[in-house]
Amino acid sequence: MKSAVCKEPNKIVIEEVDPPEIDDDEVLIKVRSAGISGLDVLAYKGLHPAIYYPITLGHEVSGEIVAIGKNVDNFSIGDKVIVDPLMPCKKYQSCLSGNHSLCQNLKMMGYNAEGAFSEYISANASLVYLKDDNLSYEEACLIEPLSISIHALKKTGVGIGDMIIIIGA
Repeated sequence: MKSAVCKEPNKIVIEEVDPPEIDDDEVLIKVRSAGISGLDVLAYKGLHPAIYYPITLGHEVSGEIVAIGKNVDNFSIGDKVIVDPLMPCKKYQSCLSGNHSLCQNLKMMGYNAEGAFSEYISANASLVYLKDDNLSYEEACLIEPLSISIHALKKTGVGIGDMIIIIGA
């Protein structure tokens, strides 16, 4: 399969790589759309201190399931899906309580794990969600950044009609 590998700052090469293998709890997804985020731009430019090269970037992704691990019973081949790029270890209290972003061993697609700028990706089925048929693949890959905004609003307690200040551009 083809993968866009960021070899070093300012250098992305399309390479032929082996498709990911899936374990019993994973699905294999044919990528239909992957967004370019601010993190991807910083990593490409060499401005993100925690990115190690080479890496396949991309974490905003939607696609279609093409293979299913033997323990996966909530998806079918052909399902159109969106993927949560945060991969918690599921060993610590933060993971078990649903605070995945606080996981001590957190992996994130396109950051410290292989990303979505490939023809195929694998993902744990617990991190995969069905895509609404009313959304295009392009719209669906933007659910991840939208969910960050919604999560932030919920954490602040800001509600409809509340006044806020936004500083910056």
